[in-house]
Amino acid sequence: MKNSLMPIAVILSALFVLTSCLGDDDDDTVYPSDAAITAFSLGTLNRYITKTSSTGADSVVKSTVSGSSYRLYIDQINRTIYNPDSLPYGTDVKHVVCSIVSKNSGTVLIKSLISDTLFYYSSTDSIDFSEPRRIAINSLDGKNFVYYTVNINVHKEEADTFYWQNIATLPDITSVKGMKAIPNGGRI
Repeated sequence: MKNSLMPIAVILSALFVLTSCLGDDDDDTVYPSDAAITAFSLGTLNRYITKTSSTGADSVVKSTVSGSSYRLYIDQINRTIYNPDSLPYGTDVKHVVCSIVSKNSGTVLIKSLISDTLFYYSSTDSIDFSEPRRIAINSLDGKNFVYYTVNINVHKEEADTFYWQNIATLPDITSVKGMKAIPNGGRI
């Protein structure tokens, strides 16, 4: 009987020795203190263009623009986000659904247009980018805030469209029919 209890006693003592080695050292959670935006992209955007029919009646045509086709650059040194290739003329940037990814899953906050209030970012809410917006990233430890300025550029005029206006109103200029210029020693 003594021989059959010996292996059980050895197993129990080994179990107590191994469990006593487990300390409470692993209870300290360290949260990262760095904060940054690592990715920023636009969703589908609406585009409104005014068209004139052959009868002269104006109508507004709505189409969509894939925001993912326009790359946004993140300048980590100056803390700016911008698109060097402007969105097409007539793109609605007052109602933009975008995707913002922060480093270490930091909290993303958006500054109000009319006050210094910060709102939590939601990937389903639309944001007004009709003027530069400030976005704050809070680190997981809650100690660091990093601010970015987001500029979404949109063409001001429709491509390949010219608008001519008569700007000459002075009688001396409008009476000139043909004019020639000749360079003479740095003067015309």
